Amino acid sequence: MCNELRLHYNNELVHERRETIIEAIKRALKRGGSHEQVLGAKLSSLITITIGAGCYDIYMDLLDFFRTIILQSTDAHATASAIEALALNCFIAGETEADTQQAMQLIASIFDKTRSQTPVEILEAALNSWGLLATVAPIGHLVRKDLNTQVRYFVKLLDDSDVDIRVSAGQNIALVTSILNSNLIDQQEDDLRKQLKHYTDVEKLLDRLYDIRHDRRKSVFSQKEKKSMRQDLKEVVEIIETGKEPTEVITIKHQKFDFETWPMLRQLDFFRGILAQGTHIHFEQNELIADIFDLDIEHELINKNMSAIEKRMTFSPNSPYAKERTQNLMKDRSVKNLKTGSIMYGDD
Repeated sequence: MCNELRLHYNNELVHERRETIIEAIKRALKRGGSHEQVLGAKLSSLITITIGAGCYDIYMDLLDFFRTIILQSTDAHATASAIEALALNCFIAGETEADTQQAMQLIASIFDKTRSQTPVEILEAALNSWGLLATVAPIGHLVRKDLNTQVRYFVKLLDDSDVDIRVSAGQNIALVTSILNSNLIDQQEDDLRKQLKHYTDVEKLLDRLYDIRHDRRKSVFSQKEKKSMRQDLKEVVEIIETGKEPTEVITIKHQKFDFETWPMLRQLDFFRGILAQGTHIHFEQNELIADIFDLDIEHELINKNMSAIEKRMTFSPNSPYAKERTQNLMKDRSVKNLKTGSIMYGDD
């Protein structure tokens, strides 16, 4: 059923079978073996993505099952899946700041264990899940409760023996930097570094990132892994040094959308991980995804009965429609810039 929900967006069918599916998920999480728990956790995320708004009761019904697996399971696959399901369900269905705070605290309990006690799969899931929820966490909670401990931990993980752990830790450092930057009242030079200095030695952090990116010594990492890690950590350095954030352009139904800022990109990567090969289907059809990422997808453009000439006339970058759309987007962005003074994600 997981593959069915990834590859086909069917909100009405899931609504009709909602109670039956949730009961099956509960049985899998409570009484199933590790394989059933993994499937149950993944299915819970896909159900919540499909249903969209109004899933708080589902989240509350499943929360204790997630907690039990995270704290008590000895199976790495089941624990990692429960962590990711907890984060995704809270991100979509959580209704209060307390929901987010409690979920983050449960995920952060993984960070309290020694590295040797924590399998890579669990730690990577915890890092990415913490990052997802940090994008919607109240800044006051992050500053008071999380950053003092977590940033130092993320910096420490830059020396981990696993490349994915290094990258996830670096991305969380960049995410925290972005969140602090977006909450600065006066964007003065060095203000961001002053904020970061509350949580880590910025100069040592930059030196360490530089050393990792330019390390030419033999290591356990392949050349491909090194290249990917250098590019990822380059973006981390850029936001710390200059405040510059990465941008990714994605085409959805012949329209191009800019995914800007670390919070948006962390959310994008997380949803890609859950939806896998069905990502493009949900980004095209799922209203929840459109709401989360503020995608104004013009569905009426797609007509399977169009001839090849009609499709070219409609979708070509040089078509009158495409030119008009570009002009409208530029106009909308200009108005937005005038209202906000800058393009920021998460201010609404």
